[in-house]
Amino acid sequence: MAIFHWKESLAALDKTKLSKTKYFNLKQGALNNIGYFFFKSNQLDSALNYYLLNLNFIHQSEQEIILKKVINNPKIALYDNLGGLYLKKNNIEKAEDYLKKALDITSNDITIKMPVLIKLANIYTKKGEYAKADEVFQKSKFLLKLDKKDSEYLKLEWNKNYVAYLIKLNKPLEAYKIQQDFIATKDSIDNDNLKITQLNISRELNAIQQDRDLDILTHKDKVRRIYVAGIIEILIFTVVIIILIYRNLRKSKSLQKETFEHNQKLQYALSELKHSNENYLRI
Repeated sequence: MAIFHWKESLAALDKTKLSKTKYFNLKQGALNNIGYFFFKSNQLDSALNYYLLNLNFIHQSEQEIILKKVINNPKIALYDNLGGLYLKKNNIEKAEDYLKKALDITSNDITIKMPVLIKLANIYTKKGEYAKADEVFQKSKFLLKLDKKDSEYLKLEWNKNYVAYLIKLNKPLEAYKIQQDFIATKDSIDNDNLKITQLNISRELNAIQQDRDLDILTHKDKVRRIYVAGIIEILIFTVVIIILIYRNLRKSKSLQKETFEHNQKLQYALSELKHSNENYLRI
């Protein structure tokens, strides 16, 4: 689902008018995130495809002078991801090459290279180059102390790889101590994630309740409108009936008056006729 949304965002970017810097940041971010989601779902070939698309896009963007200041950090992150991907494919040579490229890039953010150093230390451990591994582990440990954002997650990764390094050196007691630290850090992160999950569930339940309350209010409002419309129709119908009755009454009164006048005229005519007949008989 997340990949689908990122793909939609990527498709929409080319139809949107943005500044060159914003367009670069959004597009490389979308390509990198799609690749990362494929990587996390173990679809390594699809991940590599999007990482290489991103690499090509970054190389093209390097021609723009306005973008040179914003390219370095995304390039470090991309090389880090490519190094991690080839490390998972067990292609140590390519993984090391990309990680070293990431370290050669200048950046004002000194902590951005910590994941790169941890992966590189892991490679040196696999290759049996323990002196190099120790040097890189110590450097990454120093940077880890400076980082305030992602220190818990990176510390977890550092501890896991350092334990593997100590085991290779046949130092089980030191490895055990680091392992305990690893477990404590992991438990802390798991508890934080649980709290976040519970908070999200609580928010979902509140949202559902709010939707339900809204549905009830909407239904009540519809019923109220139906009642009001019904009452208005009844009032209109009543007024129409009253008007018709009033008109009929007026017509009835008018007819009664005409009938009365007609009867009076008729009586008068009959009276005159009778009087005339009486005069006629006398003659």
